[in-house]
Parts: sequence; structure tokens; C-alpha cells
Amino acid sequence: MAKIVKRKRRFKFGTFVNVIFSLSFIVYICSVTFLHSHNVALNYKLTAQQIEIEDANKRLETLKLEVAQFTEREYLMTISNENGGNLKLDQKNIVYISNEDK
Repeated sequence: MAKIVKRKRRFKFGTFVNVIFSLSFIVYICSVTFLHSHNVALNYKLTAQQIEIEDANKRLETLKLEVAQFTEREYLMTISNENGGNLKLDQKNIVYISNEDK
């Protein structure tokens, strides 16, 4: 009858290193992919916000020009005459404050 010989499995350091290297490589690839996709998403949001800011600045400039136009004396006189009003400058209601009165 033949003897059954059990061999002890030896711990192979090279196999351990290969497993650790493989796992770290997989984690590296996953993290690079995640960070790249996250960066793309953030850049998309940044671009969208920059476009919104540019649009808001354009609207602000347009509104500033409209306010400047509506406060001009000629415009006010034209609107007053169109509505049949008679806009007169009443100097009685104007109070001048100067530094000489001290």
C-alpha cells in the first residue's frame, strides 16, 4: 500500500505581492475614472454658472442703459407732452443746501 504524503503549503511572497499589486491597480483605475467623471461634471456646472453670470451682466447693462434713458430730461418732457400734461419746473419747491450757511 502506498503512503499518502501531505505536503505543507508554503507561503509564497511573490503570490502575495502579485495579489496586492493587482488589487491596488484595480483601485487606482476606479479612482481615476471616478475623479475624471467628477471633474467633468464640475466643469459642466462651472461653465453653466459662467454663462448665467454673463447673461445677468448683459441684462444689468441693458437695465442701466434703460434707467439712464428714462431719467433724461428730454424723455420726461416728451412723455409729459404726449400725455397732455404740462411739466413745469417749479423753483419754489427746490431747496438748496450749501456749505456757506454754516
